[in-house]
Amino acid sequence: MKTKQAAKTLRLADTTLRFYEKIGLIQPKRGANHYRLFDEKLLLQIKYIAVMKSAGFSLATIKEFMNFYPQPVSAACNQSTQRLLKIQKESIRMNFIFLSPCAPRVFKCKKGSTSPSLV
Repeated sequence: MKTKQAAKTLRLADTTLRFYEKIGLIQPKRGANHYRLFDEKLLLQIKYIAVMKSAGFSLATIKEFMNFYPQPVSAACNQSTQRLLKIQKESIRMNFIFLSPCAPRVFKCKKGSTSPSLV
C-alpha cells in the first residue's frame, strides 16, 4: 500500500511516516513510480515504533532498538535492551521524583478511597 493508505491504516499522519523514513527508523520499498510501498511486515514494524513511543521512549532510543528488530534474539540484543530499559526506568523514576512535590496539589484522595483523583 502507498503512504496515505498506510497512514490511514495505522492512524498516523503521512508526514509521520515520511519523517520516520527521513531519520532512518523505517525503509519503505519504492515502486517503479518511486512511491513508497508499505507491506504487512513494515506496518508491523511501525506499530512496534508506535508502542515504544507511547511508552515514552525517545525516537533516538527507538532507533537503537530498531537496529535489533529484524535479528533473532542474541546476547548483544539482550544487553542492549536491558541497558535501554534501565535508562528509561531511571528517566521515569526521575520524573516521578520531580513531580512528587506537586502531587498533593494535583491529586486528592477522597475519604475512604485508596486511589487519588485529579483535583
